[in-house]
Amino acid sequence: MDTAWFEPASDSDQDKEAAERGLQFMYGWFANPIVNGNYPQVMIDRIDERSAAQGYAVSRLPKFTDEEIEYIKGTHDFVAVNYYSGTYAQWIEEADINDVSYNSDLNILVFPDDDWEDTEPPWFKIVPWGLGKTVNWIRKTYNNPEIFITENGYPDVGGLQDDKRIHFYKEHMSSLLEAILDDGVNVTRYTAWSLMDNFEWGLGYSKKYGMYSVDFEDPDRPRTPKASAAYYNQVITTRCLVDVCE
Repeated sequence: MDTAWFEPASDSDQDKEAAERGLQFMYGWFANPIVNGNYPQVMIDRIDERSAAQGYAVSRLPKFTDEEIEYIKGTHDFVAVNYYSGTYAQWIEEADINDVSYNSDLNILVFPDDDWEDTEPPWFKIVPWGLGKTVNWIRKTYNNPEIFITENGYPDVGGLQDDKRIHFYKEHMSSLLEAILDDGVNVTRYTAWSLMDNFEWGLGYSKKYGMYSVDFEDPDRPRTPKASAAYYNQVITTRCLVDVCE
């Protein structure tokens, strides 16, 4: 399940509510049914209310039957997280009631901090501490389930000396370690995205996530390890994020 971290834009109760709503609409939309048997209550309430105001006879959010709730509730051995970046979340006035969309139901303003480091593309900001906060939120929200990090990676435009990717992995895994050791978060798996350069949805082959470079001009598609491949091999071998472990 994919999510960003939503950080309240201020200490106000409204911005805290906006951040929670962002997490529930993005991650809870999928996690809450398999853990608790239904969509997040904030989704149910908001979409029910907006649907009625828009003249719908029933909510635009489909309803689970009692049988379906009992069938899906608790049907998880672990919960998965695809994490790449974070954003600020700010409360805004209610959206135009005639606007029927996911974004108008969510109805929050999201924006990055200008000081956060860019990647390729520039809207992808590096927010390592957001991963630690995300898994902590899952711990508190879903009674500390086992968590697999199923995707976490850094995009660039290519090159074998990918020091920024190494830094990305190091900082994100450090954030996870703090959450595990300091807060008792039950993270047991971590998967770097990705093993090799591949087709990335709307970005195609223009952005590279791999630890192995793929030459797409060669019919044999040869793979060449980047510096990050050696770093990740070291982490797996030594179970240590830095060069020298004490």
